[in-house]
Amino acid sequence: MKKNFEAIIVLFLSGIIFFIFFFAVIPNGLANLNSYFISTNHDGIKNYYTYLYYLKFDTGFHFSGMAYPFGDLITFTDNQPLLVLTIKSLQYLGLDLSLYAVAIFNILLLISFPITVLVLYKILKNYHLSNYYSFFIAVAITFLNPQIERLVGHYALAYSFVIPLFWLLDIKISSSKNKWYLVILTILIILALTFLHVYYLALALIFFMFSGIAKVLLSNYSKPNLLQIAKTYIPLAFLPMIIFKIFMGVMDNVPDRVAFPYGFLSYRTSYSSIFFNQSSPFNAFIPDFLKVGRNDFEGHAYLGFYALIFTAYVLYSFLKQTFTSKKWDFDKLNYSGQIEFKPYIILALLALCIGAAFPLYMPPFDIIIEYITPLAQFRSPGRFAWIFFFIFSVFFFLYLYKLSLKEYNNWKKYILPIILVISLFEGIKITHKTLSHLNETTLADSFFQQDLSPIISKHNFNTSSYQAIVAFPFFTIGNEKAGVAGSNQSIFNAMKISYQSGLPLVNYMMSRTGINQGLQIAQFTSNSFLPKAYLNYIDSIKPLLLVVTNDELSENEKEILAVAQPIVSINNIHFYSLNPSEIKNIYQNKVNEVLNKKWHLIKNQSNVFCLDSITPFLYLKSNINSNELYKNNDLILNKAGDQIVFEGKLPITDSLTITYWGRAKNSVYGFPNLKYTEYNINGDQVFHYDSHLSNDLELFECTRRVCYTFKPQSSENTVKIRISGKKFNYSNVVIQKAKSQVIFKDEYGNWFWNNYPSQIPLIK
Repeated sequence: MKKNFEAIIVLFLSGIIFFIFFFAVIPNGLANLNSYFISTNHDGIKNYYTYLYYLKFDTGFHFSGMAYPFGDLITFTDNQPLLVLTIKSLQYLGLDLSLYAVAIFNILLLISFPITVLVLYKILKNYHLSNYYSFFIAVAITFLNPQIERLVGHYALAYSFVIPLFWLLDIKISSSKNKWYLVILTILIILALTFLHVYYLALALIFFMFSGIAKVLLSNYSKPNLLQIAKTYIPLAFLPMIIFKIFMGVMDNVPDRVAFPYGFLSYRTSYSSIFFNQSSPFNAFIPDFLKVGRNDFEGHAYLGFYALIFTAYVLYSFLKQTFTSKKWDFDKLNYSGQIEFKPYIILALLALCIGAAFPLYMPPFDIIIEYITPLAQFRSPGRFAWIFFFIFSVFFFLYLYKLSLKEYNNWKKYILPIILVISLFEGIKITHKTLSHLNETTLADSFFQQDLSPIISKHNFNTSSYQAIVAFPFFTIGNEKAGVAGSNQSIFNAMKISYQSGLPLVNYMMSRTGINQGLQIAQFTSNSFLPKAYLNYIDSIKPLLLVVTNDELSENEKEILAVAQPIVSINNIHFYSLNPSEIKNIYQNKVNEVLNKKWHLIKNQSNVFCLDSITPFLYLKSNINSNELYKNNDLILNKAGDQIVFEGKLPITDSLTITYWGRAKNSVYGFPNLKYTEYNINGDQVFHYDSHLSNDLELFECTRRVCYTFKPQSSENTVKIRISGKKFNYSNVVIQKAKSQVIFKDEYGNWFWNNYPSQIPLIK
């Protein structure tokens, strides 16, 4: 009873603290919980949309709101499946909470922070801290914790109580005689949290696997001890993963998701992201020479202003004692004063290694990543450093608490309260700075405003007459092979109109969309000379509703817009009716246009034709039959690293265009990218370009045409052109004068116009 009362008091007091904080930061949010989006930027709006659209229009485990007509599993939409399935189930039982869906969403996020305080409080109490210090230390750690940053859009990752909950459960399992009850309960909790966000499954795997390893390292290696540890921690670490894999195997009918997504060697934590934070009020006082190295958002696990000094002190003392005694003694590293804390120091250090992708990002170890598929699929290892954050923070305050008791009659007893106050101040300031901008334009009123109602009544515009929405600027995000970011306005308006009308989006913004389906949709705005296979999957008669915002469009988008029928414009949103047959007509008209031009055979070039009197063609390297790329023949996708496709001087002062077709194996992220480098006569690099992040998405049969226009700085410079990637190949490297037109037939009998493949011979 006393413990329950204590928990209620902790929740109540921390709830007041966070209520006051959020009222100061997002007052509109607290005043309008059911009509407020914490963020309306990209992932921010998407994660509300997928949640709300599912509740309104979907059932089961399938989400139909994007990637029309394919849709996807809800586990790839970031709509918090545990939450939406619970609300949907209550709906079937007669309790309809969907009218309060946004409020429920927001409230759960906000109350997760007092819950974090409660769980941390219980952990600190387990290590014999006083009630007073346990509470305020827990509040300080919660404000500093890196997951609070996820309120800017990755909402499901903002539940910062998850890792402390794993820790508390592990403490109870370690001290309990009836372990099986707690082990089963913990496995069920892990599985439930997995359906909030799959990263919690990965965090549980890392936490309990390393906790088991730590206990093995600290055991006497007796057979009974090892057997007991194995019986406890192997199920905890691996059984939830196995169950989830079985679930995905049964439910997921998409066979070609990327197994090695981008990020594992990039989205990692680092020295800089652990010890420094630009939002800290103390950052300006730190010398710049200390703040070295990369600091990626995905690697943020900032430990606080005290961390670097404390870490240096601990390492110095440990090494000094080790050197003096000439003996490695792990106990010398345990400055917490708690014997039970030793395994968590090992756990924290191992988790930090995973968070830093160490040593996997260092050659030759980087090749290992290809053989640890389950871990590689969690492409942001920096998030595993969150485990280190919580354990390190508790470790630090345990040390200060021990110091205050030991030196009770000394000035050192004041160190803990002083640093605690400073930590609270820093955490509140950082979080305020991170979230304060969210109060500007995040009211969801406009998302729910029925802008379509006046359109329908005034223009006899019936959304049921359309099969889906296409948003321009076009966006396709999450395929892991190719993506177009679109614009924030385009994304917001498309999702708003989709939610209001019930029409699904052709566009998509999910995680790990299937390669074939995703690239067929992404090809929608490729060059009109390329036939659109995507049209074979949709109704050929029922029109698409084209929604266009006042952003700059690509030439291919403008070409499609030109054949669409305008309906009406309202609030800078322009509505068009687009018949799928018109897109096919664009293709046919483009082919006829090319066929009807007068082409001239280029002298000294077999089967190469141009329009200009001056020869525009410079270079062609077929390499392999392009049809083998289009057929996705894995046997030929055998290149790796940099492949030099041209090296020499280009004795021309005009602008040039280089194009090629490239493809990587389905298991590998992205496409092979172009690297263009110029060297002067002294061999010094004077220019470099890398197409890796280019939005140039010309797609055909899931193969990408890369195009880059350049002008050599000097005809005396040496130009080196490379194609780089993993498990890839390429065909048809073409260099020609910019804006020229060329037809050629390659050595395999395939016809191309400006390096776009033709389905028919172009010259008779």
